[in-house]
Amino acid sequence: MPSGRIIVVCPNPAVEITYFCNRLSLGTQNAGEQRITSGGKGINIARILVTLGCDALLATCLGGFSGEYIRQHLTTLGAQTKFIAHEGNTRFSTVIYDSLSIDATVIRSEGEGLPLYIETEFIGLIVAELSRNDLVCVAGSLPKGFSSAFSELVCKKIAQLNGRAMMDVSGDSLLSALRANPFLVKINQQEALGIMVGAHSPSVRQLLDLLISKGAENVLITLGREGWVAYIDGKYLRCNISANESGFDIGAGDAMMAGLLHYLHAGFGWSDTLEYATRLAAASTYCRSSGELLSDRVQQSPSCSINAL
Repeated sequence: MPSGRIIVVCPNPAVEITYFCNRLSLGTQNAGEQRITSGGKGINIARILVTLGCDALLATCLGGFSGEYIRQHLTTLGAQTKFIAHEGNTRFSTVIYDSLSIDATVIRSEGEGLPLYIETEFIGLIVAELSRNDLVCVAGSLPKGFSSAFSELVCKKIAQLNGRAMMDVSGDSLLSALRANPFLVKINQQEALGIMVGAHSPSVRQLLDLLISKGAENVLITLGREGWVAYIDGKYLRCNISANESGFDIGAGDAMMAGLLHYLHAGFGWSDTLEYATRLAAASTYCRSSGELLSDRVQQSPSCSINAL
């Protein structure tokens, strides 16, 4: 039986605006369908956990009219949310799909800078919610004004209560987290390359070894439609899956993290957990916005092949 609970930490949420355009043309006016929803890695993960029926808590920071939109949306979805309110406006994120391309154009704004006391209050909120043996995911970027040491501080607080820290962060935030030896680091290949300084075209095995050497206990690097590679419980693994070639890839990594959290918290072993999380990620590509999932697609997803790397 699971012990502790699932907590998702999302320091830098966003209102995500997605446009679906037919033959996008730059420098002129375009017609397109628009969708608006709450977003940011952590919020996407929490929303999928709600869809899966998980009893998870989302901790975040919200401000302004955009923050109020996110709060109301999460309340409507039934997500358990604790947040620190601030005077700035929560950022916006824009995704544009062109009917002529399978790849999305993504515009991520940094958002307004936040005073240091908001970071202190946010860490205090997280610590107040932590209990023994929690499974805690820290996901996404940090707001301007937060220190890069944020991830390390949160990881250490989790470890003090025998919890497991699962990190879906990048850049300086990732390097910070690695100093606290997180239970799992999940990132995409481009994010991993961002901290691989001085190496020319490193292999995925080298990327895994770097993250392990810097302190991660387990590592999973997603490769988009090519699957993923991992170092899990002392073994190097490679996964291939038949991708949805016409799918919407934005948010598939968030769905995978939700699957990892769900199955690990339920007490499943790594083999079942990795296969389930991969199928969940594949199922999410049939949805047009991040943080969404069609439950019946999970069972319809193609079987994945997980072998030694």
